[in-house]
Amino acid sequence: YQRRVRGLLKMVDYANKIVLAPMVRVCSLPFRLLALEYGADLVWSEELIAHKLQNLQRIENEKFGTIDYVCRNEMNNIIWQSCEIERGKTIVQLGASCPIVALQAAQQLERDATAFDLNMGCPLHFSISGGMGAALLSNINVATDILKTLVRNIQKPISCKIRLHDNISNTIDLVKSLEQTGIRAITIHGRRISERPRDIARWNEIAQVISSSNLSIPIIGNGDIFQYSDINRMKMETGCCSVMIARGALKNLTIFRQHGFLEQNQVIQQFIRSCLNYNATHKHVKYVLQQMLINELHYGKGEIVNRSKQLSQICSVWNLEEEYNILQRRKQN
Repeated sequence: YQRRVRGLLKMVDYANKIVLAPMVRVCSLPFRLLALEYGADLVWSEELIAHKLQNLQRIENEKFGTIDYVCRNEMNNIIWQSCEIERGKTIVQLGASCPIVALQAAQQLERDATAFDLNMGCPLHFSISGGMGAALLSNINVATDILKTLVRNIQKPISCKIRLHDNISNTIDLVKSLEQTGIRAITIHGRRISERPRDIARWNEIAQVISSSNLSIPIIGNGDIFQYSDINRMKMETGCCSVMIARGALKNLTIFRQHGFLEQNQVIQQFIRSCLNYNATHKHVKYVLQQMLINELHYGKGEIVNRSKQLSQICSVWNLEEEYNILQRRKQN
């Protein structure tokens, strides 16, 4: 990790890395920290919508050792949170359709973000209807304008994350144009806009893009990494120099461990403990656990999570009552 100090731009090294993908409502500070603990080299934040980042206040939260960015008119609503442990390793992803708005959003967080990434891959209606995410794939002039504006004015590295075009030659032309903006890395998700997680990631098309585009910046491959051995397999089959993991990490964060998975129950307990350390809400903890236990929500611990109304109920299932009580005392002091 490097930053611009007194006019000198220092860079993040995106090459030969295993990184955590941006996942909406999942990639909070506790989740990112646990990914780093288990072996991730870099971690992406969840996508932050640029036009919602225009009126933030930075708060140094001494009680929990965090930097909290909150809405000035809604002080209990933490938009983004970071801490010293992840300094130099956390990339903030922005959802934007306007260069000026993207710049203003990045400037709000520039002091504490390691780098910024532009979301050009989200295929959901919310993003596309707002001109964000995958909508930028077919609006290259806006996309390159946003990236050039960020590169010129933000003193941190800039990258972007894309999906594949239906026509492979269009994807090749796209990444060449993106490199010319001065960004430092491109992540390629191996699916097209119309495709969803149930569709097999097109590693062969990632390979074609990489071999034909001859880029000088790192390409990060993304899609269908479910065990540690898949990381090297993707690198060998596609030619990407780094690998980004999304659903595989959500299923079990210890996918980043070279020496194999830890038991999921242990991972969940560690995640909850991390959430308690950083005062995460019941709503957030419940949502992430629902994703982790997606196939177990109608019985056992999954059902208890699904029915829970308070964080204390979840903590009791994983024998974290004392840690929960400590949190309550910290909040009162």
